[in-house]
Amino acid sequence: MAEIEIAILERDALSRRLGDEAALRRQVLAVETERNEHRRCICWQFTSRDARNKLERLYPVKGDGPAGELVTEGAGLEGQEP
Repeated sequence: MAEIEIAILERDALSRRLGDEAALRRQVLAVETERNEHRRCICWQFTSRDARNKLERLYPVKGDGPAGELVTEGAGLEGQEP
C-alpha cells in the first residue's frame, strides 16, 4: 500500500519541478489534504482468492484447514476469504 500511495504522491505532487523545499512541502500537503478530505482509498482490483491464484508460487496452498478454509504459507493472506 505504501508504494501505491507514494506513486499517487509522485504523480500528483512531484510530476513537475518545484522552486524550493517550501513549495514542495506545500504541494505535498495539498495532495494529502485533498485525499484525506475526500476519503480517497485504494480500490483493489482482485480478491484474496484471486491473489492466491495469481501469486501461487509466493503463497503456496498447504491444504484445507478447519471448516474447509484454505491454509497458505506467507504473511498477509492466511485465513482470509474474499
